[in-house]
Amino acid sequence: MVSISLRFSGRPVIVSTDHGELTGVARVTASIRKGAVSVPHGYAGANVNRLTDDADIDPLTGMTRYAALPVRVTPAQ
Repeated sequence: MVSISLRFSGRPVIVSTDHGELTGVARVTASIRKGAVSVPHGYAGANVNRLTDDADIDPLTGMTRYAALPVRVTPAQ
């Protein structure tokens, strides 16, 4: 999967779930484990709320789940 990640590095990508998508620029770094995607919170253009399902509530916190979401990363057109 490293070759796919490196191919996307520095390019616009679409990060999507079954609930929504967002567009951003991919940045491959050794500080994120292979196979993982990290989207920073607090940026209007990369609003992670678009990826979540407000019906998927963490029973412990009562908040919408923001971690461990399965995503797809594809090149943006």
